[in-house]
Amino acid sequence: MRQQLLPIQSDELLDFNNYMSSSANKSVIDYLKNIDQNNSTLSGEKMLYLTGKHSSGLTHVLNAAARLHKNFIIISNKNELLAVMDKQKDNLGAIAIDNVDTLLGDLETEKVLFNLYNSVAQQNTIFMYLASHALPSQLNCNLPDLKSRLQALLVLTIQELTDKEKVLALEMRATQRGFALPREVSEYLLNHFPRDSYTLFQSLNKLDNLSLEEKRKLTIPFIKEVFS
Repeated sequence: MRQQLLPIQSDELLDFNNYMSSSANKSVIDYLKNIDQNNSTLSGEKMLYLTGKHSSGLTHVLNAAARLHKNFIIISNKNELLAVMDKQKDNLGAIAIDNVDTLLGDLETEKVLFNLYNSVAQQNTIFMYLASHALPSQLNCNLPDLKSRLQALLVLTIQELTDKEKVLALEMRATQRGFALPREVSEYLLNHFPRDSYTLFQSLNKLDNLSLEEKRKLTIPFIKEVFS
């Protein structure tokens, strides 16, 4: 193998412009996009819990939802959570917390999250998005007050793309990167790579970069050569 493509670290901007939504997610995505400039959703909810399988593109949707707001913070670990507590929040439009389940299980960290939750709840202009592959009822939370608040949140479920939609999504990503991906190549990627959307999309990015470096088209023979 010429180059190991996985594991992949992404520096890609995750927003709704490069998100391929499953038809099953239309109502959820429309709901998120209908958050208006006055920071109110159709139902008035300001704290939302996003969930979905590992291959559902959950992190992408969380980031995209946060980016609908002018000023936002995205938290993905304990250190980032602690840092947010020391920041001025008056001008924030949204706080998004990814993999919230990884912040639970430690009582002190849960207290910090609980305090952040209460701080946001007292603000009328801040949205809070929390995301986890686990449902609120499945979270390992030791702090009863935090557990009850998490379980009371409005839950939005992100569905995985179908195989046909993944093929279309790969082709859409290729177009956004400035080249046309033939159908046989997108289907080859789907059939020979891990099928979760994140791995597929990031593998496409890596293969595109490598093909540009070598001034070659991204074809099936090229992919086979990379992994030979």
